[in-house]
Amino acid sequence: ERALVLAERASTPVEQAAALRLLGRVAVKRGNYDEAAARAGRALALAEVAGDRRGTALAHEDLGFVDLDRRRLAAALDHYRRALSLHAEEANVAGRVRALLHVAIVLLTQGNGDDALASTDRALAVAGGDGGDAASQAWARYLRGQALRALERFDEARAELERALVTRREQHDARGEAWLLGRLGQLAAEQERPAEALARYREALAIWRRLDDWRAAAWFLLEAARASDRIGETERARELYHAAIEAAERIELPYRSLALGGLARLEAREGEREAALVDGQRAVDAANATGNLEMIWRALYDLAEVELAFDRRREALAHLRSALAAIERLRAEAVPTDRSKRAEIADRQVVFARAVGLLVDSGLPAEALEVAERARARASLDLFASRGERAGTERAGALDGVDLEAVPSPRHVETPPVAMLIGVARARGITAIEYFVGDGRLFAWVVGADQPLRVVATPLDPTHLDRLVEQLRRGLRGAPAEPREGEPATLGPAQLRATLRELDRLLIEPIARWLPRQREQVVTIVPHGRLFLLSFAALLDADGSYLVEKHALSYVPALSLLAWTDREPAATVADRRALVVGNPAMPPVPGRDRVLEALPGAEREALAVARSLGGAGRAVVLTGRGANEPEVRRLAARAPILHLATHGLLRDDAPLDSFVALAPAGVPDVGGDSAASDGRWTMAEIQDGRLGADLVTLSACDTGLGPVSGDGVLGLSRAFLVAGARSALVSLWRVADEVAFFQMERFYRELAPGADRAGALRTAQLATLAALRARELRTPSGRPIPESPAYWAPFVLVGETR
Repeated sequence: ERALVLAERASTPVEQAAALRLLGRVAVKRGNYDEAAARAGRALALAEVAGDRRGTALAHEDLGFVDLDRRRLAAALDHYRRALSLHAEEANVAGRVRALLHVAIVLLTQGNGDDALASTDRALAVAGGDGGDAASQAWARYLRGQALRALERFDEARAELERALVTRREQHDARGEAWLLGRLGQLAAEQERPAEALARYREALAIWRRLDDWRAAAWFLLEAARASDRIGETERARELYHAAIEAAERIELPYRSLALGGLARLEAREGEREAALVDGQRAVDAANATGNLEMIWRALYDLAEVELAFDRRREALAHLRSALAAIERLRAEAVPTDRSKRAEIADRQVVFARAVGLLVDSGLPAEALEVAERARARASLDLFASRGERAGTERAGALDGVDLEAVPSPRHVETPPVAMLIGVARARGITAIEYFVGDGRLFAWVVGADQPLRVVATPLDPTHLDRLVEQLRRGLRGAPAEPREGEPATLGPAQLRATLRELDRLLIEPIARWLPRQREQVVTIVPHGRLFLLSFAALLDADGSYLVEKHALSYVPALSLLAWTDREPAATVADRRALVVGNPAMPPVPGRDRVLEALPGAEREALAVARSLGGAGRAVVLTGRGANEPEVRRLAARAPILHLATHGLLRDDAPLDSFVALAPAGVPDVGGDSAASDGRWTMAEIQDGRLGADLVTLSACDTGLGPVSGDGVLGLSRAFLVAGARSALVSLWRVADEVAFFQMERFYRELAPGADRAGALRTAQLATLAALRARELRTPSGRPIPESPAYWAPFVLVGETR
């Protein structure tokens, strides 16, 4: 304050700005965000007037830190982007590294480890060049370790943090050493090594106390309290929670609400009603005083848990609703890219799950369904809504050489009210089953065309459900295209049927009485978690009937998405010709020595599909080198039906690089886009384009797979739907050529203009099942293909059914 007064008297704007920035930093550390923003804003104005580019960049960094601390992440990223640009123009290496690492912190805060890792790698490259220094490199490695930890690459994270720790010790940087010890403690805690975690925290705390740094000490006292709490050292945890609260209050630290909430929950478990309720409310009051939405929802959730411990259900529900409202407000402040939006919801699922359970128990199934919808596919909804805006949106990748995710998602969409969701289902004449796994239960809502909303909650160990799905998938994935004599296709008939029967008992039996009697009426499945990897058609009831024998089935990641796929078809089979691609000349794949094998069976399938669609007048067939990427993409933009019988390669480590294999088109014209002609039609390219197809069929192995999150499956089907396709037919495991040929031909034969696609798929699957039972389908060597869901049930229809 004295420095600011002197600078104002001397009319030196550069020094005024410097003093204001420092005052703003003090304010933000205390949680006084409005004051901090005002100070940094004044500093920015003074620096700009004075033409002080370095000061302008530093003011943007400080404004970014204010927004970061109160979780306005999109605004924070924008300030760091501006600072980075200014530092680059001034050739300020230290400033560029600092800004890049703050970008990484923003992304990590939203759970986006992939892009945070890209930003830290770029910072390391810059810090290692001319003008770099060892301290900057150590900080970059510290954050790189955090990014790897967020990606659950724990061994790599540990190595990176240990390497940075050595550097900090060599530099005699006690503060840096303490932070690294604390992060290594967090890593050990996440890997369930509590003794190691507590030892690391003790080392870090000893340094913080020696430095008299109570802000950092308060944070790691809290982490040590949590670690002690998890291993049942209740009194030690209580002592540490109190120490964390005392340290935080000593310096007006805004994060004391976290320690208060943890203490309140400990007291509730110990039956200390009055103390728990008081401390839980203190946590909420402390969080509200900061305006930090992250702190607010966590404190509200902690208080709700305390209230539930004492059967105060009405109060708990009110606080859970408030926590969900805070989370919704946070979404509006998120970094506007698809990957960041997908990442942000993960650590908040526990709030949605608890709210869903309490609402169902309170006799409020409609509100519970709305909350379940808010917990799923939100990033997809935003991406659908942003379709028309993405072309003019600045890409996240243009950031000082950092290749951040290139899928902008500028819109923030509210989940439709439950009455609208029910209306969406009834307008289509479908019966929807929406699943949600959480709160120790499996919830299933049935939204019927002519019945009230129903819900069933079944006690469930989620690991049991995951084991069943994974056991089934392991068996189905293992089915060879050419079974050996005497070798079962999957788990063995008895074990396979038992698994399918158990899944039916959990998923269908509790709600079977509310499903439609008319077999032509579609049942739309809204899966959750690992259920996205399950073909419900194969589930077996008590009478030994497959579900597909009773119902036509379709799938959507959320009922809300039907509001975005519900548009007039861009074309019909009668209007324009379908595009059918089979066995293109395969492209090279970076990092693979062997080329992708040719698919002669896919070429045969493509010709059969074209005949089923009506021949040359109704379908264009591209094979071999003619099926090159530019030509396929050109024709696909207008095709009413797009059938792709080729390889689909999935990358869980980099989903947007997953691709459909097409023929490369050679060297592009000067100024052309080589990526658009390399024969790898990537997920990023697909969802960044525009399609008018009513149906996209990906007739290849595993085309419906991808990483599973609260947003559904991040795979090729999502990419085609985002691009504008109304539905996608994809496979959940390996596909046998002979069966695929038979099933696809029959499917398209049933697919008259305006026909129900789910009904056509059901007819094709039943025909396949009948042919397998009659031993009519055989391998090229003449062996009968076994009757198994491994062969007839891999395909699922995602999206609209008509």
